[in-house]
Amino acid sequence: SSNLAVTLAYSGAKTLLIDCDLRRGHLHDKFGIDRDPGLAELLEHPEMDVQDVILVGDQELGNLSVISAGRPQENPGDLFLNERMDAILSACRQLYDFVILDTAPILAVDDTIGLLRRADDVVFVVKAGQTNFRQVKISLERLSVTKTKVWGFVMNYVKASGTDYYYYGRYKSYRYNDKSGAVDTGDGDSRKKTGRLSLKAK
Repeated sequence: SSNLAVTLAYSGAKTLLIDCDLRRGHLHDKFGIDRDPGLAELLEHPEMDVQDVILVGDQELGNLSVISAGRPQENPGDLFLNERMDAILSACRQLYDFVILDTAPILAVDDTIGLLRRADDVVFVVKAGQTNFRQVKISLERLSVTKTKVWGFVMNYVKASGTDYYYYGRYKSYRYNDKSGAVDTGDGDSRKKTGRLSLKAK
């Protein structure tokens, strides 16, 4: 998701990247910004404005803005189901050409499901060497139940040679933790879509 956001920003599109992994999000580390206040605080405090938590990670990327995850949450799924999330995304649509939502792994927690209906496009990301076929199948079945259409697939961390290409592990325990552990996501779409949301489901 960070690579996609940077690419869009370089292309001239005004882009906002939101870390929606409120348990273990780590986009703030990648861009060298504060973790909080972020999305969690924005969801919890209606008096806060979107502009209060938008940060720019790299001055050379004037078109890129980032909203970090905020203080770690134990049950972020409840926050996503709140109407407050709709209001936040509506405000973001008005300010940016692209809004990218980086989410938690879909099989690890239920948080991501609450965001699906709010996105215009869903990109399913598979990590080479970790995600196996059965996990992909179950994930797609969960998306199907919610009537979510997957716009495309991305496989990242692919090595051209070596044993890692053939090795498939399991998801490790994914629980409330202050330490970062999310997987980067991205897709190759560079079309102009005013105010459209691209949600990264892993």
